[in-house]
Amino acid sequence: MAGTWTGLSSLALTPQQNLSPNSSPTTAVLTAGANIAQQLTTSWQRYAFTAAAPAACTQLGVLFNATPVGTAGAADFVQIMGVQLEIGAQATPFEHRDIELELAIAQRYFFNIPEPASGVIVGAGMVAGATSEIIFIPLPVQMRAAPAVTVSAGSFKFNLAGTATAVGTFAAGSTHTPNYISVTGNAAGTAGQGTLLQGGGGAGFIQANADF
Repeated sequence: MAGTWTGLSSLALTPQQNLSPNSSPTTAVLTAGANIAQQLTTSWQRYAFTAAAPAACTQLGVLFNATPVGTAGAADFVQIMGVQLEIGAQATPFEHRDIELELAIAQRYFFNIPEPASGVIVGAGMVAGATSEIIFIPLPVQMRAAPAVTVSAGSFKFNLAGTATAVGTFAAGSTHTPNYISVTGNAAGTAGQGTLLQGGGGAGFIQANADF
């Protein structure tokens, strides 16, 4: 395991690697010998540290901490930018990826649609029967696999012939692909008409999960 970070501080900073096998990140069981004290300066510097992770380790965390030395009115501070944790014998140059790329990578595995404000459209579909609607929602990126879909009705509504109508029993549809998902409801409508799924300003959501 190797890591790098850039620091600017008026204090000494200690990166503490949590290398205890199967430990919870909240308990922060620290392994003796992996604690490294680094005196920082008032200008930006890059530092690199390495430590061996036990073979049985299933979780790994890195903690940074500092002991303040100032009194009231004195500003102790630590600034950290560009932390990188990686597997390897030594640290490699810091890798920067734009937020757009990071978001696309994340959405390949999980996509969340929180219910938007009233009237904001989420997807389009049709009234399949007197009390049956199906909505198709395109995904922003192609997911790793056809996702599992979880929904919560909140205040979602169907636009039926211009009238916002509660979705009734809201559920994931039976057809999902890596490129689109479907959801269903059972509001009363006219079979064969088109419909829209729109927000109602509530706490509903639609989630697509294609994680391993």
